[in-house]
Amino acid sequence: MATKAADKYHPVDGFLCSDLLPSGWCPGCGIGTAVYSFLEAVREVGINPDRITLLTGAGCTGSVVDYVRIKSERAGKRYLLDQAADAWLADQDSVIVVFTNNADLLISGAQDIARAAKRGAKMLVIHVNNFLYIVTKDGLVTNTPYTRPSWDGKFELPFNIPEMAISYGAEYVARWTPLHAGWLKCSIVEAMSKKGLALIEIISPCVLYEGTMGSIGDAVERVKLYDRRSIMGSHSDIGQFDIKYNSDIVIGEIYDRSAS
Repeated sequence: MATKAADKYHPVDGFLCSDLLPSGWCPGCGIGTAVYSFLEAVREVGINPDRITLLTGAGCTGSVVDYVRIKSERAGKRYLLDQAADAWLADQDSVIVVFTNNADLLISGAQDIARAAKRGAKMLVIHVNNFLYIVTKDGLVTNTPYTRPSWDGKFELPFNIPEMAISYGAEYVARWTPLHAGWLKCSIVEAMSKKGLALIEIISPCVLYEGTMGSIGDAVERVKLYDRRSIMGSHSDIGQFDIKYNSDIVIGEIYDRSAS
């Protein structure tokens, strides 16, 4: 697939479907920053874009495939990571990158992470976590940041994605916010060199649902909140990566099996 634009005004213009921009993502959403960091990492590593297969699922992250000039697939009837593992096993010289949201990653109870790791699939999962996921007796509904009312009416903490990924056999795990785009790009570069499953979590606000709650404010206030709450943490205690109400959000490179 052609990746060079006739006129390039930016280093990653050749990877983008410029005629479709601006994107449909809300101002203040971190998905665009995540996509840009990914494309910058691809450019820095020098991977032939023809080797990359990009997979997406539902929701706002699903539309990533609409804006990039990279071979792409949307999730079919199978779980997204199962589909990604099949794609890699069919062509082990390919570079498999998966953009997920909470419904894509957690709807199976994250068992597809365990299956992909067990099958030895090499892939990079870029997970945009905006805390909007819950299973109730009536199906999936949205929820407010930091707390999840379960089907019996009790409140639970959001999933500790890094701990879950490590326990299921991920080779590399990191967490950032859209404000840390430079670190995010470096993590993507590092993750692409791993031999197994790598997962990078991006804690990102959802403008639509958080804004309607009236508790966080406009996009500028949301950015300030993430700036105030994000701290670099040591990686000795994986439990510190829990997301708790009115607590700091610990970010950083969390786990690298090849370095341990």
